[in-house]
Amino acid sequence: FGEVIDWPAATISIDERQLLQVPEILRMLSPPQVLKLKQQTQVIWDQYLSSVRKIVLTTLEIIRQRVYPHKAASLEAWNSRPGVLFSRYSLEEERQMEQEMSVCGVISTQSTGADLGSSSNIFKIIRSLGQVPSVKEILIHWSGSSTPPPVQDWYRFGNIKENRLEIFILQNNGTYIDKFQAATRCKANTVL
Repeated sequence: FGEVIDWPAATISIDERQLLQVPEILRMLSPPQVLKLKQQTQVIWDQYLSSVRKIVLTTLEIIRQRVYPHKAASLEAWNSRPGVLFSRYSLEEERQMEQEMSVCGVISTQSTGADLGSSSNIFKIIRSLGQVPSVKEILIHWSGSSTPPPVQDWYRFGNIKENRLEIFILQNNGTYIDKFQAATRCKANTVL
């Protein structure tokens, strides 16, 4: 997120060789400096990092701004309240973008299958991606030695209706396929 978030305004960057000097460096900060850092950290956390959904939406917005640089928000808008995700679009613009943009989420896993349950992290990721309107496909790059669960289980455990988006499973079957090769199987115009 470094291209849109002003990290120096919210963090203190210290060279690792100065690790033992951290307490002294922190004591040198004035109370107004500490308050300003806390406030900016809270803005960044609230707007972009406080949930998986916000992280995904932030990532998609950054990608959208790379594709359409003439529609990019200023750094000031990114680093102040209410933030880009909240204030960026009218409802009409948002609907139009959802129709134009289709995203394929690629998830690589080396699961054995035995460790999969409805509360597994992979299903949490699928549920989060399923809440983002522009995500139209999810490609699961299965590189485990066991057989992946059937596609209908991915929909069920991910709490996703089958007509909402398409889930594909790409299994290695002993051959090496990296996630970038796997991503070429996506039909969407953006890969996450």
